[in-house]
Amino acid sequence: MLTPAWFDGVMLFILLFTLFIATTQEKIPNTHWIFTALVAVIAIVQLGFAPITEEVGTDRLNYSYMFSHADELTNFGFRDIGFAYYTQLCHFLTGTDVGGFVITAIIYVGAYIYFCRKANPDRHLYFILLCFLSLGFTNHSYNVLRAGLCIAILLIAISKEQNKYVTLLLFITAVSCHIVALLLILGYVATKYITDTRIWLCLWVVMALALFMGFFDSFEQWGNAMMSLEDDRFEHYLLGNDLDYETGLRIDFIAYSLFPIIVGGYYIYAKKYQDLYYKHLYNTYIVHYIIYMSYFINTSEDKTF
Repeated sequence: MLTPAWFDGVMLFILLFTLFIATTQEKIPNTHWIFTALVAVIAIVQLGFAPITEEVGTDRLNYSYMFSHADELTNFGFRDIGFAYYTQLCHFLTGTDVGGFVITAIIYVGAYIYFCRKANPDRHLYFILLCFLSLGFTNHSYNVLRAGLCIAILLIAISKEQNKYVTLLLFITAVSCHIVALLLILGYVATKYITDTRIWLCLWVVMALALFMGFFDSFEQWGNAMMSLEDDRFEHYLLGNDLDYETGLRIDFIAYSLFPIIVGGYYIYAKKYQDLYYKHLYNTYIVHYIIYMSYFINTSEDKTF
């Protein structure tokens, strides 16, 4: 069965195999496009043709209904108008819910591959495999599919930052598919103009201390400041009041997300790695980490740890 565990196992095997080849060579070998194509096909088949059951993703049945009844999204005032038209296009092209999942998987996987090839043309396969094994990759295609589609669009957008008009168009497209994409865009733009990594690291430390010491009411006060667009989905994502998901202070999530900050800081400050594009992405990650850390805070007085 095409389950997330099966996919993770296959990707982990390929990653370990490529790392074995890389570590047994005097020089890390470049990756051939054939291997990238093979990984892409495996990922698209896995994500596109996975069973439409709650065991695979709790929202998968809902998205199946959306792809099968695309016209209802616009007729009944579905707020993410871009995603509504996207489902109509998928339904027009394929006529099935599976077709919609496959098209989404192609866009999702293709965006990661495009981004990794732009970041490191010669050895992109290693980065692709690490992305595919990262926390949330499969979930953004099985479960929170709209968020995954927005991430895919944003990855292409920041890869095209030399062309401001294309990037702006892709930003607008991402927001039309899911309003929460605006948070990601704001973080990316903010770090483009405030480039000093130390500022963002200090802000992260302050927010983390405020979190653990209870200076904010579970970030509810801070989260309410983000409600200016009057969209209850900001509250849903920022204040963590969805009973279908585990809420409370997620130490495992914080520890997992903190690791890239430590590694990135090591290369920037200890190894003196001063690539501007790398620093921009690193700063953006810190900002997004600060924003989404609040999602795992229970707004009730009875906090879970």
